[in-house]
Amino acid sequence: MSPLSHPAQLLVEGKNDLHVILALCQKFNVVENFTIEIAGVDSGGVDELLLSIPIRLKIARLRALGIVIDADQNSQGRWNAVRQRLIDFDYQHVPERPNPEGTIIQDDSKPRVGVWLMPNNELPGMLEDFVS
Repeated sequence: MSPLSHPAQLLVEGKNDLHVILALCQKFNVVENFTIEIAGVDSGGVDELLLSIPIRLKIARLRALGIVIDADQNSQGRWNAVRQRLIDFDYQHVPERPNPEGTIIQDDSKPRVGVWLMPNNELPGMLEDFVS
């Protein structure tokens, strides 16, 4: 099974994010029942991650899509960018603000989507802030 056809996927922005997530999964013995993918075919990054959301959601076998994305300097703006892509894909129950404990969106026959804005779903920052 190719990684893109796996029924559960976690999207990250780049190689550093991938390595940190893999290390966290290993440290906390997370069961590997999903793939971790850098969004896009180039170097990754937030733009490629955002562009890849609707593409990933069209994968026939996809049951769950996780998204780990840096809040950077504008956490609400970053959330709005993710939120709009989900709304454009016809998700009906996308909150206006991310849940501080992590946002999970489930709409009937669509894949479940989980979103985490680094570092903590509220503050500006990035994965490196979470790790430190």
